[in-house]
Amino acid sequence: MYDSRVLEFTFNNILLPDSTTNERESHGFVFFDLDAPKNLPPGTRIENTAAIYFDYNKPIITNTVLNTIAAPDVTTQLTLRACGSIEYNGTLYTENTVVTDTIPQMLNDSIVIAQLEIWPELTVELIETYCEGDNPMPAGNYTYTYEDQNGCDSTVLLEIIVLENFNTTVTIPLQSGAIYQGQVYTMDTTFTTVYQSANGCDSIVTTQIDILTSLNNLTKEQWQIQVFPNPGSGLFHVRLEGEAPDQYDWELMDMTGKSIRLDQHQGTNQKHFELHLEHLPDGVYHLLLRSRQGVRATRMVKLRS
Repeated sequence: MYDSRVLEFTFNNILLPDSTTNERESHGFVFFDLDAPKNLPPGTRIENTAAIYFDYNKPIITNTVLNTIAAPDVTTQLTLRACGSIEYNGTLYTENTVVTDTIPQMLNDSIVIAQLEIWPELTVELIETYCEGDNPMPAGNYTYTYEDQNGCDSTVLLEIIVLENFNTTVTIPLQSGAIYQGQVYTMDTTFTTVYQSANGCDSIVTTQIDILTSLNNLTKEQWQIQVFPNPGSGLFHVRLEGEAPDQYDWELMDMTGKSIRLDQHQGTNQKHFELHLEHLPDGVYHLLLRSRQGVRATRMVKLRS
């Protein structure tokens, strides 16, 4: 090396064959490493050119090699927070994640590390059931929105269901001195009994005891239906009092008017029959009798024993 900037390699007697004779063996190589001066500013251009001499011929000048001093990479870290989702660089994210982007520059790379934090937006569905009269608000659907500590919305969907209390009046026709539920009745009487129905709410049954002066005085238009026991737990006896028709159809319906059972009776010996409601849920049912002499209806209350 001389002049501090020139490096010379000399190969004595290298005797390379010419390329027309042996093209492969006509090549020669020099490998070397150089350290650039320290503290060179970014963007410094270092150019190198070599001259190859064969014997006393004019030198062969190689192409110029350019090296540029690069600047160190710049790394940027950032944190992005949002409720529910974040759209970052055209992509929608719904979960926490780390995204790294490398942006090439003239002298270095710019590296961006993004920490994406997604806070959840919660939706809670609640169903509250109340008995009629105990409900704090009318039946229906309500929506409430709250802001949590992160500033995100939490939604509560509340459905209020109000169960109906059964209020039923049952008329029991009895002869004076007859026994009903262990009690002797000689005059018209009304009493109220509160039961718990299958839905857990109150079922209020008002029983009216009607004392008949004489069953023989009932005309064809005055025939009646007597059901006992009423309320009952499953087995009900149905008896027709007065000049009841010999032929009639009877139908059992629930409180909504839905038909549950339909049947027909013919003959004078059909003034009494049994109804088995053990398989039906507790509640109020309507018994309807149809004949040429008219229609009679009464209510039946089935309650758990």
